[in-house]
Amino acid sequence: LPGFPVFGTGQPTMKGFRKCLEPIIKKYGDEKHIFWVNLRQEPVIYVNGLPFTARDPE
Repeated sequence: LPGFPVFGTGQPTMKGFRKCLEPIIKKYGDEKHIFWVNLRQEPVIYVNGLPFTARDPE
């Protein structure tokens, strides 16, 4: 959609997450909110900056 900034990523590390936000904040810094959506079925936790997902072993 023209004029509607939408971006996508895989599951980044915390460092990667911050790196993804740098150009967005630089260009759209006057915006008050960034809406980040995770479409994974499983919850994601970060341990020492790395993403981990608990999955059924089967």
